[in-house]
Amino acid sequence: MTFFKPWQSLLTVGVTLSSLMLAMPRGEAFTATVNIPQICAQNCAQINVTQAGILPNDGVDDAPHLNQLLKTASRNTILYFPAGRYELGSGLHGDQLNNVSIVGETGAELVKTPAFKDEYLFYSRFSRNVGIRNLIFRGNTSDRTQYRWGESGLYFGSSDGVVVENSNFYDFGDAAIRVTTSRAGAQGTHSHNATVRNNYFENVTQITTTSNQNRYGGTNGFFLYNNVFRHLKGTVKFATRTPGAGQIIVRNNSISGVPSIPTSNGIEVVSYSNVFLENNLIADCGGFGMNIYTNTGPGIDGFDWGNYLIRNNTITRCAKGIRVSVSPYRNGYVPQVSTITIENNRLQVAAPQAIQLLNGHIRNAVVQGNNRT
Repeated sequence: MTFFKPWQSLLTVGVTLSSLMLAMPRGEAFTATVNIPQICAQNCAQINVTQAGILPNDGVDDAPHLNQLLKTASRNTILYFPAGRYELGSGLHGDQLNNVSIVGETGAELVKTPAFKDEYLFYSRFSRNVGIRNLIFRGNTSDRTQYRWGESGLYFGSSDGVVVENSNFYDFGDAAIRVTTSRAGAQGTHSHNATVRNNYFENVTQITTTSNQNRYGGTNGFFLYNNVFRHLKGTVKFATRTPGAGQIIVRNNSISGVPSIPTSNGIEVVSYSNVFLENNLIADCGGFGMNIYTNTGPGIDGFDWGNYLIRNNTITRCAKGIRVSVSPYRNGYVPQVSTITIENNRLQVAAPQAIQLLNGHIRNAVVQGNNRT
């Protein structure tokens, strides 16, 4: 994968589109839109972390000084990491960041020490327009078959306009990236417009929007584009516990799972609406290539979901193919699910049925032009 190399180029390369929008075929009445901000396009202070006494490759825990720096550089700032290894004994915390770009020179890596004492390497809530670019992140789970819940990378809660791009993630036992609604704020869905593009992930369990608290949603607006996942032990997962979460665009990603892990699914979407899954390559999953279903966890109020376009994807050497399952919530409410289009996909899977629409609660389903080999 090719990354931007000179850090200065990252300051001048702007996002050419203020938003990305896709429409359903044949004139259906909705679109999915994700706004992509231009972060620090102009008038931002530039801080080289080494000038603040934070040096790579010195074996010193850099977390305390970086946390101090984040407090003073919380607005209109480019925080630049020269190449080298920055060791972290605890997480970096930056709440209420605004128009902040955290950028690495090629070869700059942020690494959890073996005694790392928090869950997340980087943690931010209630922030707006935050960019992570051209950095390497390393976790503490080198085991290639076991999950390790609570051993995670980046967290953004109730934030708007997060962009993670041109970065590498290795060895996270849980979520390499989680963008969701923070439990420290109001109930509902209060995370918006996340973009994750042109990144490389290896031996991680998931990236996700999941919140583990009832009545807290995931993220409304998520653009996942042109990423490579190798040895994905879990799944790329979009899940919500409340209505109001949707606008998911997943395009041109390469996802390789673990055949020996039955829960290694390529993409999972749970109770979201307005979802496009297009031109993705998914291989070697022990479970489903794509698994779409109702979130029936305890205490979740019933709500409707739907409007999916799943087209031009290749699912190969997976145990199962594409499943859409509509189940009642625990309070008995049966969601109304409509406009499911599955077309022109190529599937090579072991299961007898490559495409499953389960439980009979789907209206306006179109399954056409798919090819099983």
